[in-house]
Amino acid sequence: MEGMLNAKTHPNYAVFNSLRFSPLGALLEVLMGAAACRLVMLDHPQAPVPSGPSMAPLLAMVAVLGLRATGAVQLNDMLTRSGIFIPLWIMFLMRIHRESVSKEGAMLPQLLCKKPLVFLGGISFPIFVVHGPVGQLFYKKAVATAVWGQNMASPQAVGIHWFFLVYWLTVLVCAQILQKCFLESPHVKKASKTLEKGIVRMLS
Repeated sequence: MEGMLNAKTHPNYAVFNSLRFSPLGALLEVLMGAAACRLVMLDHPQAPVPSGPSMAPLLAMVAVLGLRATGAVQLNDMLTRSGIFIPLWIMFLMRIHRESVSKEGAMLPQLLCKKPLVFLGGISFPIFVVHGPVGQLFYKKAVATAVWGQNMASPQAVGIHWFFLVYWLTVLVCAQILQKCFLESPHVKKASKTLEKGIVRMLS
């Protein structure tokens, strides 16, 4: 029953958040990723490790997201993320890495080299930075009501609300602005190097 309850229906909101943002849970996820990195680092170029197709875990992740979005599967964030999505994501990364370095030329690595996807990969860190604040602006009840006078969207019985596309377009525009005006700024790079040298001097 615990995994069937979201934040609004959970009898103890503090317990829900302590589980959702548990450092122990995050540590386990980081360790899974570190183990996966180590495993592919130990691969020998002349003796490739047998691995299944990367498309299988990718389709499984899309299916999990679709089933949760449509309400076909009632499972909360913690169980979905740690028990299903993260293991599938790690499996996908390991398999697509092995496909990328192999000489067989698998379809998915070639697809991910297309310009639009390379562009999205280039701004992936700014997307990570801005998607939360933009989401708060549109969907957090107290913030959205103060700014817009109402929450900009609510989940629909048939699936995702159309405003979700507006949200993602806003995220992409903000991410591109952050990439060009801040991360790629020569002044920011110079200030970052100066700060780095100062920290090193302080610690040495």
